[in-house]
Amino acid sequence: MNGQRDQSTCDHHSPQPVLCAKPERVHWQPAQSAERFARRPHVIAWTCECWPIVYEKLMTGGSYLIRRTDQNDRVSAVPLESSPTSRKEADVLWRRLMSGTAV
Repeated sequence: MNGQRDQSTCDHHSPQPVLCAKPERVHWQPAQSAERFARRPHVIAWTCECWPIVYEKLMTGGSYLIRRTDQNDRVSAVPLESSPTSRKEADVLWRRLMSGTAV
């Protein structure tokens, strides 16, 4: 099962991204929010951890960003992040990720 949880037993308590045929690729960079900001980021939205890719919408220091973690290999699951942006732009990216038009 590639280290992921059994999706058939998940209660889907958080949104799941839709899969589209040709989504736009987001520029992800290694996670640096802990080093970039004085405070730890506050998670304001997330997807269920039973899926191989987990997304989190974060707010910290007046900026917003999206974190993406590929859990296919739990040993080397390295979080990636979008660039810090405004709340409005982060909301647009979040909707694109959830609708499957971006990955």
